[in-house]
Amino acid sequence: NTIVSPNAINENTNQTDGVIVFPNPVKDEVILHFNKEGMHEIFCRNMLGETISVYRSRSAQTKLDASNLQKGIYFITVTDEQNHSVTKKIVKM
Repeated sequence: NTIVSPNAINENTNQTDGVIVFPNPVKDEVILHFNKEGMHEIFCRNMLGETISVYRSRSAQTKLDASNLQKGIYFITVTDEQNHSVTKKIVKM
């Protein structure tokens, strides 16, 4: 389900936007796969928009610890070296 808006949130797991997030729903860890290596800044935010955690990664795949998150909906925003951002919704079980 893709929402088309200036601040679109793509819930698909396809790689057209350069980021795959799985599994979703999340239990203990979430894996982010990028279509290219390079510096990625990763923000995890709650439904209120509060930043829960910030990560940085140079690899094409990153694992994030989600075991400390409470059940609910979160948004993962990934920004690359060219300052392009993609936001994905995840559900913590």
